[in-house]
This record gives sequence, C-alpha cells and structure tokens, in this order.
Amino acid sequence: MFKFFLKLYVLSLVLLLNNCTGDNAYNGSDLIGSDYAPTQTQEDVLRSLQTNVFVAHSKAFVSALEETSNHIVVLEDNASTASITSLKSDFKKVMIEWKSVEASYVAVDFNDDLIDTPQFIDYFHTGKNLDVSDDIIVALAQSGNIADYMYKNSSKSITALEYLIFGSDPFNTRKKEALSLVIENLITHAKHIADFYAQDTQFISNVEDASNSLVNVLVDSAFKLKEWRIGEPSGIAQKYKDNPDASRFEYEKSQYSLEAIKTILLTHQEIMAVQTYSNFGDFASDNGASSVVTSIRDELANAISIVDSFDTPIEESVSSVTVDTKVKNLYNSIDTLQTLYFESLISSLNLTAEIIEADGD
Repeated sequence: MFKFFLKLYVLSLVLLLNNCTGDNAYNGSDLIGSDYAPTQTQEDVLRSLQTNVFVAHSKAFVSALEETSNHIVVLEDNASTASITSLKSDFKKVMIEWKSVEASYVAVDFNDDLIDTPQFIDYFHTGKNLDVSDDIIVALAQSGNIADYMYKNSSKSITALEYLIFGSDPFNTRKKEALSLVIENLITHAKHIADFYAQDTQFISNVEDASNSLVNVLVDSAFKLKEWRIGEPSGIAQKYKDNPDASRFEYEKSQYSLEAIKTILLTHQEIMAVQTYSNFGDFASDNGASSVVTSIRDELANAISIVDSFDTPIEESVSSVTVDTKVKNLYNSIDTLQTLYFESLISSLNLTAEIIEADGD
C-alpha cells in the first residue's frame, strides 16, 4: 500500500528552528489561513501551474507509453539492434515523463482513488524482499499465458519495463507479450492520472490546500532525491553509511539514473523558478517569501549545474571504495534545497509541514 504521510501541525517548531527574519518571517498576518479567499489572480496562478505542469506531463506520460506500445507491436522475434536501441530510447522518454509526474504528484491530496497509483506504476525502493527481475525471469521461462505469471503489480511496473528492455534475455515472442502486458497496465494507470488533472477543479479552488500540497510534495521529493536516489547508492546516507553500491541507483540497469535526477530537478524548476507562465514560485514571492524563493531558484540552478558536470552515467561515479566528489556535492546541494523548502518556505507562507517518510522499505 502507498505510505500515507502523517500530517502534524508543527509550524511553531519550524519557526523556532528557522528563526528567519525579513520577508521570510511570518509576521502574524494570515497569508494563507483557513478563512483566506484566493483572488482571481491567485486562482489563475494555480490554474497555470495545473495546466503547464500537471496536465502537460501526465498527458506526455500517456503519449510516451502509447508510442512505445506502437513500437512493440511491430517488433519481430530476434529484433534488430536498431529496433532494440529505439525501444531503449522509448523507455527513456517514458521514464522522464513519469519522473515529472511523480515529482509533482499532488493528485493524492485531492482524489483518494489515486493514492496507490504511484506504487502500481513504480516499485523503486519498495519491499525488502521484492525482486522484480527474478519474477520476470520466471515468467519468461514459462509456456502458459504470460498474465498468469505476471500477476503481481510489481511485474507490470516501470521497474519491470526497465528489466525487460535492458535485461539480457533474448527478444522473442514471449518477451514481446510481457512488454505488451506491462505497457497496457502502465497506460491504464497513466490515463487515470491524466484524466484527473484534466478535469480537476479542487486544486485551484482552495489556495491553502493547494499550497500545503505543493510545498509538502516538494519537500518529500527533495528528501527522496537526496536520500534514496543519491545518498543510499553513494554510502552518504545514514542507512548505508560508508557502504557505497552503485546497484542501488534507481535506474542502474539502463544507467538513466542521472537523467531521472535531472528531470526531478527540472520539474521543481517548473514549479518554483522563473518560467514563461505563472507558477508557485511567483505566488510565494508575492506572499512574503521572495527571499527564500530566490534562494530556492539559485540552489536548483546549482544542483542542475552539478548534474550537467557529469561526463558519464552517475553509476560509474560510485564504486565499493570510491565516490566521486560531484556525487557528494550534489547530495549537499539537494540537502540545502530540502531545508529551504521544509523550514524557510513553509514558515514564510504559514503552511502545515508533514513528517517525512524516512524509509520506503
């Protein structure tokens, strides 16, 4: 099941820890209070964010999956190297759009039916004894209906899709059936998300709820980016302190982990940085948080510049005995970003913080 976050009213504690001053300090006025009625301009900002981020990426996710499905249909046994290369490119597009949807996933706060959907799609960092690759290997070795052996949700996830495309098993009719089953499942879940965002009116109707949801999604996303996607593979995070292992990277098989990290950061920029459309960074700046928004924008740019400094996949920057300094710098940058979200931005806007889930196992 999807891990629920326990909401606690910890604003007073955050204010004490942050002790911020100037335009980042809460001055006692109810900027985003329970009785606050959003102006048309603020509603327009939320609508702009919904259109340009939530709707755009969820639709693009569906499109990338459908394009992949079309390419799978025409593949033959013993597919050519060019066809497999094209399929790997398809996976990258699917992964990138999913990371954007996941990094901005506010749907969970407005539709209970979509609470478990992310886990149906993605099994990274889920389940101590879960081995998706082993399940796929067993399914491919059988001769009966492929669906009978790939009945687990994890066997029909992006995690499974990566193994099917980048694993060493030869491409044949059986693998084609497995790929089609996974893509069909992913399209179903992706459409549920896209349909919700296209039709939802709740997000723009309550600025307090929307703001709480957005900021806490950013905090959660930054935490998982720092700890799960960078800290644990590199042995920086406490869970695997001084025990680096590149196999813990999110997309170790395809070596697309760095692209996933950058996509998450770019999605944060779409929400917070200067864009051609109005977004939450603009809203926060107009409501007493201009200084912290500037700091967030600067740190996002810094983190992306570190990502761009890698000449090879991040998996090659970590071994059992060494970790590239760039990985450590990236971890520290995301740590700063998380602090800016969790302490400064939340307190500046008088929002409600959420306890962060420390372990997804």
